[in-house]
Amino acid sequence: MALEAAIQKRIIAALRKRGAYVAKFSAGDVGTPDLLVCYEGRFFGMEVKQPKRYPTKIQRHRMEQIKEAGGVGIVVRSVEDAIEALVEIENGTESDESD
Repeated sequence: MALEAAIQKRIIAALRKRGAYVAKFSAGDVGTPDLLVCYEGRFFGMEVKQPKRYPTKIQRHRMEQIKEAGGVGIVVRSVEDAIEALVEIENGTESDESD
């Protein structure tokens, strides 16, 4: 299993354990983030990347479109990154950062 796929699998399990709806996006609209997540009424597009890898231009554009529509578009590289995004929603301290 490729490293990115293994990271995705762990992130999906951890997010679902916290009560998030998670759909893995695998084909279709180019640049759509890997994981489509809904948690506590917020929509997330999570682009999963290996450490030291970065989103493509179209992936950055799609995440920006999600932000413009009121969602959260972020890059995550670990379970900790993904959980941190949910915790920020819980605490009301979410940021607009993405790579």
